Amino acid sequence: MTDVSVVGGNNLHLPPRRSSLLSSSSISSPFPSPAVAADALVTTRFLGYLKVWRATNRIFDSVDLHLPDVQLRTRAAFCRVPASAAVRCRDELKGIKSKGEGSDNNAPPQPELREGLHAACHALLSAAPAILGCDSSDLGTECDSPYDSRFRPMRLLLWEKNGGGNAGGGGLAERAADSFGELLLAALDIVAHCPSCCSAAPPPPPSSCSSSSSSSLSPPPPPPEGCPECTFWSGCSEYNAVLHRGAARIVLEETIRAAEAAAAAFDGVGGSGGNGAGDGGGGLF
Repeated sequence: MTDVSVVGGNNLHLPPRRSSLLSSSSISSPFPSPAVAADALVTTRFLGYLKVWRATNRIFDSVDLHLPDVQLRTRAAFCRVPASAAVRCRDELKGIKSKGEGSDNNAPPQPELREGLHAACHALLSAAPAILGCDSSDLGTECDSPYDSRFRPMRLLLWEKNGGGNAGGGGLAERAADSFGELLLAALDIVAHCPSCCSAAPPPPPSSCSSSSSSSLSPPPPPPEGCPECTFWSGCSEYNAVLHRGAARIVLEETIRAAEAAAAAFDGVGGSGGNGAGDGGGGLF
């Protein structure tokens, strides 16, 4: 089990991040980055292990461990996900309805939203090599467990695996924060236009004109959790559990929409003041 705690930064409302990289020809974004970079503490806890028969792959025993936590001080880039993503997941995916209208940021995320946050983070990792020029194994993210019922912040987060102890990381978190707008757009393109999931269509409705042979040749419906080309990540500590491709698309779309609104509000007041993002950016950062 791995927990990521953001321990750096004391600002509640931040203006959209004006990237120094946006002036270069290789980086282009229609809106400033909605992310910030801060110190983070990554804690890994080993709870136990399973004994498996190699011949049959059957589990025959489990052993509990009581080991000290393994901690890494590093840097992380993250942005908040607006509450509108939870509302859309509840309405469009017909998830478990919570009390109220789902606009409370302190309420625990719904099942579909948790799956969407996890899948969206995986998509960001898939987009990182092309945008940041790094390997996907250089970064980590928050992977949700099907057995974890604790509160999880509504955020998209990437942290440096080569944190460098107290050295403040290797600068990859700052680059990710500067280019988070591009990462969001690339991740949305990966999720929305996955060749494997988009080519798999649900079978046509039965009709008197269609034969059984033609319906049997129709492609199978796409898996709701996605596939290795969009939402799966080989380094997932939870073995790619708790994923939902449709929820990930909603999370990315709403985060991009909120980032564009925050940038427009910040530009509307002239970009002055720490709270220039106004109400449009308060729920994002």
